[in-house]
Amino acid sequence: MPSDEVSSTIQVTDDLTKIYGKHTFKLGIEVQHVKFSTLQPPWSRGEFDFSGLYTEIPGVGGGNTGRAQFLLAPALASVPGGINYVGGPSGGSDDGLGHNGIFISNISLTDNGKNYYGGYVNDDVKVTRNLTVNLGLRYDFFGLVYEHHSNQANFVPAGPPINAPLYIIPQGANAGNLSPSFLSLLAKDGITLDTTNRYGKGLGKSQTTNFSPRLGLAYQVTPKLVARAGFGLFYNGFENRGFSPNIGENYPFQFNFQFQPPDAAHPITFTNADGTPCTTAGPGGSATGNATFETGFSCTPLSPLLVNASGLALRGIQFDYITPYSMSGNLTLQYQLTSSMSVQAGYVTSLARHLEVFPGSNTITSLTSSALPFPDFGQNASYAATEGNSAYHGLQTKVEKRFAGGLNFLATYTWSKVRTDAPQGLPTRPSVLGASFGALLSKVASRLLFLAPRARSQAQVAMISSWVTRNSDCTQTPRGN
Repeated sequence: MPSDEVSSTIQVTDDLTKIYGKHTFKLGIEVQHVKFSTLQPPWSRGEFDFSGLYTEIPGVGGGNTGRAQFLLAPALASVPGGINYVGGPSGGSDDGLGHNGIFISNISLTDNGKNYYGGYVNDDVKVTRNLTVNLGLRYDFFGLVYEHHSNQANFVPAGPPINAPLYIIPQGANAGNLSPSFLSLLAKDGITLDTTNRYGKGLGKSQTTNFSPRLGLAYQVTPKLVARAGFGLFYNGFENRGFSPNIGENYPFQFNFQFQPPDAAHPITFTNADGTPCTTAGPGGSATGNATFETGFSCTPLSPLLVNASGLALRGIQFDYITPYSMSGNLTLQYQLTSSMSVQAGYVTSLARHLEVFPGSNTITSLTSSALPFPDFGQNASYAATEGNSAYHGLQTKVEKRFAGGLNFLATYTWSKVRTDAPQGLPTRPSVLGASFGALLSKVASRLLFLAPRARSQAQVAMISSWVTRNSDCTQTPRGN
């Protein structure tokens, strides 16, 4: 089924400027309501994977025997000492771990929204003939995403509000559509269920202290030397994460199942809510609950009250959601060499904190253990947390000649270094990686435009442009260095 997405934004802004003596005052407000409705079931028609796990030579598999496995129904071994019930769908590795083989989801629409409120005040003041100062203060509030009909749930694997695993469902018409299997497995895996509106529509806590100061100044040190500096704190809560995680896709509103074999010697099996094998008509030893293509999803009902919660994916967003922000600053010196030529050098920095990352939940968190924290639920479900950091430091230089005597040119050189522990596309929690990533980029950019004084009427132009980019270093170092 194709993805169907509709979005709209209602925005109100107003700004006011007042000049009073040496001061130029500016202030303004902004209000936004963003609404985005999405019909995006993960596996609306279901999926069976046949990877060749049971038909390839162990440890030598090349992923070329999936068709043979598709024809191999789980059955009793036909030779002495053989392995019973090998066949059916599987994951993609010899041990079966970390690779699901069967996927299925229901179809449900999520009608999400979020609110933003902001305001600022700013003053540009000419303190003396040589000094201009800019002072400013901004406030931002970024509300959590909520579902307009209370059809969402938030899985908090650890931390606030109770410092233990918690599954939050808001009170509403569908909040009670919970199967006995789901309630039983929550208790078995130590997850507390809380059906409440106490945590707000977003099922979490938005940060309300987002005050960001701004400071800038320009000072003429001598008739030919000018110093400029600035610093600001910038909040940004509208992360462009796409549609994952969307906690509106959580059970009992929207739900999906992911099944994988326990190892290369055992097939995927379906069980009833009481743990007994789900027996169905069809080949493959149905009395044992073995999953086959022929039995389809008859053991996986998509009514929330009948759901067998084994393998159910639980999505979540960090409960105490800290607004991502950056601290940016610069110090620049500009010197006039001639009436048409100047040189400039500046230090620029940007330090980002609490960047949004996607470590996933219910993952293996130790290199010495393969145990999942919540073994009865889906592995590596979507989870967002604001725990990433980055740092940028750069030296930016420039030589510029304004057009005079038939010649103008611009030459720049930048040396910069970026370090981050929030790489995109790496679904691993930074604290588990225990490392940050560094990259050094050095570049030279120059442009030379020359107009011959005696040939201006013929527009004889010579232009030289060159860009040199050099990736100098890419290292991993222990976090905190």
